[in-house]
Amino acid sequence: MPPAKITIRDVSKLAQVSITTVSNVLNNTGNISDPTRQRVLEAVKELGYVPDQHARSLKRNRSNMIELLFTHSEETMTASRYFRDITASICAVASGHGYNVIVSVLSRKDPLQQQLKLIMQSGLVAGIILAGPSPEEVDVFAKSVNDFPALVISSSGNHAQISYVDVDNSAGMFKAVHHLVKLGHRRIAYLAPSEMDSHAYQRSQAYRKAMTSNGLEKEISFFTINLGKEGELITGILEKQVTAIIAFDDMRALQLSSFLMREGISIPGDIALIGFDDEDFAEHMTPPLTTLAQPFVEMGKVAAEHLIETIEKPGTLSVHIVLPLTFITRASSGSQ
Repeated sequence: MPPAKITIRDVSKLAQVSITTVSNVLNNTGNISDPTRQRVLEAVKELGYVPDQHARSLKRNRSNMIELLFTHSEETMTASRYFRDITASICAVASGHGYNVIVSVLSRKDPLQQQLKLIMQSGLVAGIILAGPSPEEVDVFAKSVNDFPALVISSSGNHAQISYVDVDNSAGMFKAVHHLVKLGHRRIAYLAPSEMDSHAYQRSQAYRKAMTSNGLEKEISFFTINLGKEGELITGILEKQVTAIIAFDDMRALQLSSFLMREGISIPGDIALIGFDDEDFAEHMTPPLTTLAQPFVEMGKVAAEHLIETIEKPGTLSVHIVLPLTFITRASSGSQ
């Protein structure tokens, strides 16, 4: 015979409080004193009580699901800390508030507006987080969601009805350029992605401004990695006598490092190299990669907390939160 299911009544009995008090503690509502809250939580832990999320959802008269919609490919998702850490952080916060998270990838076959309409009309989710969109996708997102609880990660915009959680790409790029200039570099190039999402646009613009502010506007050079044309990339870098390169992300820095070493070009002896993101492999590269770390866990935490507040407290004002990047100096930039 299976053991009897632990109920909220069992928790209230052990904690010696009313069922209403237990419910308020679990839903983070009401004016509950810290000692009472602690007593309820200890009873929940001791009994192993798991709230019925479906019942809680019905009581709230809304879904307990959050849609986390990524705009990148599944291949990119599995290879990056960005997706792994942000997803884990959002799921952890959501779970603590009684929500579940649906993680999906934007289809390139159907218009974003159509996909958003289907998600919102389904009634399955209470809010949407869009991660990594292009500026154009942000515009579509803002026009589509109207008053529906929504938030954007890793992008910026001027739409008052939605909130944004982003990083300060401009300050990060200025740090990278300044670091290289201090080391004596002038011919500093930028390795850009072939597709222009919001961060790609921000970093490209910041690179131009940082170079110009250091009197190096004539040295501005952009390169991209095109499969099968690595030779052309190396030739272009050598022809322009580039001595330092800032890559859009660590993955491109890793690819470039491989191409350069294959041609006998030393890092940092011949060319200094800096990336973005601080992926797991960055510190294990040869040489270890100087990079700018994004606060992925904090981004997910802040995004989830604000979206849930928007869901549970209609009328919550939208916010634009910008988190700092951390400059991590390693051997690839020649400063060690």
